[in-house]
Formats: sequence, structure tokens, C-alpha cells
Amino acid sequence: MSRALARATKGKKVYELRKSYRGQKMTIIGAIKLSGVVATQTLEGSMKKEDFLQLIKLDLLPKLKKGDVVVMDN
Repeated sequence: MSRALARATKGKKVYELRKSYRGQKMTIIGAIKLSGVVATQTLEGSMKKEDFLQLIKLDLLPKLKKGDVVVMDN
């Protein structure tokens, strides 16, 4: 386990590179509305642009109705 804090001489910054996670990285994305879950996708690793566009095109768009609003948050 790495230290959360470090010390440096006055006027200097401490830099340390360390992994922010251990093990296998999983990405989970989903869309919900008042009636429940609309679309979900689980990926090993990080989500790429192509993965996101595929979720929108194949899972989300066919289930949206006129007047639905999509809000994205990262």
C-alpha cells in the first residue's frame, strides 16, 4: 500500500506515480428512465468511443420515444 501523503522541501512538489486500482478493470454503463432500466453494457477495460456509439445506436435509440430527454453525466 502506498502512502497517501508525502513530504518535500519548501517550495518543491512531490510527484509519485501509482496505480489507482488493482485487478481487472470493468466498465459499466446504463440508461434508466422512470419506468426502469432501458439499456446496459458491461466491458472489460475502459470504454472507447466505438463502444459508446454502439450502446447508443443498438440499445438506446430503438427504445427512445418522441419527447424523451437524454441527460449524460460523467
